[in-house]
Amino acid sequence: MRKFVLSARSFVPGLLLLMLCVSATAQVLVGGQGPLTAGGAAPDFSLTAQDGSSIALSSLRGQWVVVFFFPTATDAGSLTEVKAFESDLATYSKWGSVLGVSPALAADLKQLAVNAGSTYPLLADPAEKTAKAYGSLSSQGVVIRNAYLVDPEGKIAQVWTNVSPASISSTVKSTLSLKPPVGTVTPITMSLKPPVT
Repeated sequence: MRKFVLSARSFVPGLLLLMLCVSATAQVLVGGQGPLTAGGAAPDFSLTAQDGSSIALSSLRGQWVVVFFFPTATDAGSLTEVKAFESDLATYSKWGSVLGVSPALAADLKQLAVNAGSTYPLLADPAEKTAKAYGSLSSQGVVIRNAYLVDPEGKIAQVWTNVSPASISSTVKSTLSLKPPVGTVTPITMSLKPPVT
């Protein structure tokens, strides 16, 4: 009897740990799909930017593109992340463009862009189809902070999952600096005019 109690005591923590691991995996997977992996084609999308224009990933072929996902337009982490990419934008512009994608509405992203001083596109994905296509939507319907580096041919060159908003831009920038630059790059930029109220 005592032996059973001891093994039950060791079994319960192990079972709890297993349940936590399964739960964490379930948060990352949507429909059995985790984040995309390097080497595959980057799913194309056409989304509305904070200025109302429509931007398609396929229109940026021939340059490197950073695509990062963030969950809202109002939390401190998203503000930090958007600001970090903006502060490194001069470096990115030598290789290509930066695109932030969120389920927030374009009007809310415009306000975030103004607050962050962001001049690159923040794209509205309210139906979360793009986040799902990139394996960046949890089973609870929350967008996960993942980042992708898309090469000039439209393939995923690098993936970062569950990133830190404060340090991801620095990490991506370091990786991109090792990649060959492309000839002529015209990064997409946005106006910083405040939203009309």
